Formats: sequence, C-alpha cells, structure tokens
Amino acid sequence: MEKLYLYIGILFVLGFLFRLFFKKKPKEKNIYQYTKKPYLLRKDENDFLKILEQILSNRYYIFPQVHISSIVEHKIKGQSFKGALSHIDRKSIDYLVCDKKYISPILGIELDGSSHDREDRIERDIEVERIFKDIDLPLLRINSRDRSNTEFIKEEIEKFIHNIKQFH
Repeated sequence: MEKLYLYIGILFVLGFLFRLFFKKKPKEKNIYQYTKKPYLLRKDENDFLKILEQILSNRYYIFPQVHISSIVEHKIKGQSFKGALSHIDRKSIDYLVCDKKYISPILGIELDGSSHDREDRIERDIEVERIFKDIDLPLLRINSRDRSNTEFIKEEIEKFIHNIKQFH
C-alpha cells in the first residue's frame, strides 16, 4: 500500500512538472500600427458627393462609405446570427441617402468604377443588390464615367425618390 501511495505521489509530481514546463503560454496580442488617412473619400468620390448634395438640396442626409451591417438587421430567427453578420461584415455601399426627420435610409448609391468589372466584384454587387431588394431599399448604380453629369444623376435619382418638389 505504501508503494501505491509512493507511485501516486510520483505521478502527481510528474503531472505537476509536466504542466509547469509544457503549459501553453498565453497568446501574445498583436499590436498593429496605424496612420490616419488624409481623406475619407477619393477625389472622384468627394466630387460625386458634392453633386449629390447639390441635387438633393440639403433636404436629405448623405452618408458616404456606409457598412451594410449598419443598414440591415441580421438577427433573424432561423438563421445563424454570426454567419449572417460575417456575410455582410466587410461590405459597404458608397453613399446612403436618409431622410432628415428620422435618419431613415431611403436610397443606396453605388459609384461603379472599373473595379466593378472584376469577377469577384460582380459577384459581390449581385449579392448587395439581392440584399437591398430583400430589405426593400432601392439601390442606384451610377457608372463612374457619368459621375459629373449632374442632369443624368438627377434624372436617375428622381426615378427612385418620389414626391420631391425641389427637383423642379
């Protein structure tokens, strides 16, 4: 019986020493470095924003670079909340037009440059259009070569936003 206690004691000490030497070290957190971007928008995006502000006559808020997760509710019964959020997590639209009274989204606008011709962007754009259709929020796509054509942009916006007197 004495030997049994001795073996148990030795096993206990060995187990303790094993845990002491082979214990997982806490994961070191990466400390990333950042610098401030000089501008939120590229020049062409900023120029387009000014045109939108002119067209909408300060009757609406226009928010640039809005993440889709800020616009849609992903916590819907019957689906994975984490999966749904992960699916939209890095997707954004170029501009979101909201009413001023409730800051309620009324129109999404995408300024499509040449990057939208890439296969991965085409798939992304199709999915964003599906999401906007599902949430019943219009999504206007403007080709970047038309970004300074104020009349064209005004006409396209009029197709989506009804009963706005300041256009006429």
